[in-house]
Amino acid sequence: MSPINSEQISRAFISKRRKEVSRLLIPNFTPRYRWWECDIFELTKSGYFIEYEIKISMTDFATDRKKERAITWYKRWPWIAKEYERKHDLLSKGHRDGPIYFTFITPRFSSPSFCIPDFAGHIIAERINGAIVFQLAKRAPRLGGRKIGRPINRLISKAIA
Repeated sequence: MSPINSEQISRAFISKRRKEVSRLLIPNFTPRYRWWECDIFELTKSGYFIEYEIKISMTDFATDRKKERAITWYKRWPWIAKEYERKHDLLSKGHRDGPIYFTFITPRFSSPSFCIPDFAGHIIAERINGAIVFQLAKRAPRLGGRKIGRPINRLISKAIA
């Protein structure tokens, strides 16, 4: 049987989640100008967002830990950028622009060195009898994200149009 790819996981998870909760779910969406793109963005009824990050391999997972960018004001002059921020550092501190919950969705990895960070939850995706099935391996702790606010409505309208 062929391995599961990220698009298959995304479609199956969004379909499953929409049946469980009546929330807005958008694939490949950036909720704020100061945050990174979410593989799956979920807007809660109370106005917070949950981020799901799909990782297909150990290499993909390790690369995600190094994800960084120049701090905002340096973006205008990247040749002088001297300060960077890493997504995982911000998540571990519960950054206010980040999600209220952050969860990795991965296939089952056989590597014993695979370790989910303390700030993240973990859902395992497996193909069983042709269907993709999800199993909660670790519940995500609550982080420090703040409510989205009104400007997000325009972004969401564009994303779902």
